[in-house]
Parts: sequence; C-alpha cells; structure tokens
Amino acid sequence: MNSIHPISYRAAFASSECTWIAIDDIPIEQWCAEEFNYPGAVALGLALMWLADETEEQLAWARILPGAENSSTIVPLLVCSDDMDLHCTVVVVEQLVTDGTIQWLRWGVSASVGKEVGIATQWEKSPHTPLAIFAREEFDACLRGFGR
Repeated sequence: MNSIHPISYRAAFASSECTWIAIDDIPIEQWCAEEFNYPGAVALGLALMWLADETEEQLAWARILPGAENSSTIVPLLVCSDDMDLHCTVVVVEQLVTDGTIQWLRWGVSASVGKEVGIATQWEKSPHTPLAIFAREEFDACLRGFGR
C-alpha cells in the first residue's frame, strides 16, 4: 500500500511553499514522473492548488473526493504550471473507491478541456495496475490537510 499525506513544499516552478501532496514521501509531480515514466510531470502543478479559476478548482476538488463504494472517477491531478487551468496539459487518473481503499487504476492526458476535463482521455500504458493504493482513512486525512 502507498502512503499519501500533505506537505509544505515549494515546487521548482513556484515562488513560495504551499500545501502539496506527497506519495511515498515524494512530491506528487516527481512521483508521477517516476511512476508513470512521464518526465514532463515535474513541470506540472497540483490541480488542487494550482488552478486560478475558482470553478475549475471546485471541479478538481469534487472529482478527487471519494465517491460511492465501487465507483470510479476521472480526477484531474496535475495541470500546466504556466497556464494554471484545465485548458492546457492535464494529467488525470482513474480513481476507484473499493474495500476501504482509494486506488489509482490508470493515468492519461485529458483530450477534453475545462468542465469536460477527462471525458475524453488519451490513456497511457502503465507499468502496473493499480498505479497506487491508499488506505481510505489516510487519503481522507491528506485532503483534510488542505483545510477544506
């Protein structure tokens, strides 16, 4: 099982520290770069923190919050650090809620934008499935660490 928790972190493209997600004690964009074999991820911002538009930020939060048991959701995870919106590069994961866990089954780059992010997705080959498994309690605690 993977660990997930909030950290105070300054991404390479940021001017100051902010609340960020670490997976297995690695900042999320670095973890994605390594785990997905997608080096471009290191230049992407955490969608929960990096979206300038309030409606898009609300969408990112609505999608990452776990849904009903045995349901999956396409979650915008990382966004272009320059544009800070859901209209440029958006890395998404398919998130499944099952048996007291949150599982990230696969990852891709959204081919749809804005409020429709993730509806059309170019899914990438993954080294293994699921990509990550988190204890539900730890996942929920991580999200609460953002003060929402």
